[in-house]
Amino acid sequence: MEAHSVVERIDTLTVTELAAMLRCRTETIYRLMKRRVLPGFKVGNHWRFSRREIEDWMLSQTRLSGTREASPSRRRAWA
Repeated sequence: MEAHSVVERIDTLTVTELAAMLRCRTETIYRLMKRRVLPGFKVGNHWRFSRREIEDWMLSQTRLSGTREASPSRRRAWA
């Protein structure tokens, strides 16, 4: 398999495209990148994101948020 055919199959997103996909502002994407939360890589001075890695990251975030329990102060507020 030639290298260029592998690269063509990797669906990459720009910061703007990722922000649209996640329905947030580009500033949010940059903030998450600064905190090293999102999986991404730089090409020159521009960030790129693998759609597959972002989808995996989104699934992991969904699983994490679904397993969190309410903090003790929150439980008391509802009790």
